[in-house]
Amino acid sequence: MAQPSRSIDHLLAYSMFPVWAGAILMLLIVIALAQVPAAQRVEERRMEEHLQRVIRAVQNDIGAMNAFTRDWGIWDQSYHFLAHPNQAYINSNLLVDTPMRDFELNVLSYMDLQGSEIWTRTLLPDAPDADTTLLPSFLDDLKLQL
Repeated sequence: MAQPSRSIDHLLAYSMFPVWAGAILMLLIVIALAQVPAAQRVEERRMEEHLQRVIRAVQNDIGAMNAFTRDWGIWDQSYHFLAHPNQAYINSNLLVDTPMRDFELNVLSYMDLQGSEIWTRTLLPDAPDADTTLLPSFLDDLKLQL
């Protein structure tokens, strides 16, 4: 049985296959070359956002540690002050309102083991529309009780 001869259209189509494959491959390469830099930019932007979040978290931790050291750092040498009262400690630590306001204290008193007063400071509470002259002398009462 004789094989029918192929038409010129089939031969032309088969000969164009490598050309079409090359064109599609080149199109894919151009698309990839266009998308790789865009993907790198997206990755860099996400990395920068992540680093900014990390920086904010570290700064928040540093702020919390600074607040902690501000709150407790002034008390680190309190035992030295109890043993040897000095004016420098009083000026730098006890004459500011920050510790008392932070801990919401109205009376801060240093006393030795015998009950003798070394240093006492009072801070009247912030009460709007209150006449502070009518407040009782609670420090005198406290001294009497001790």
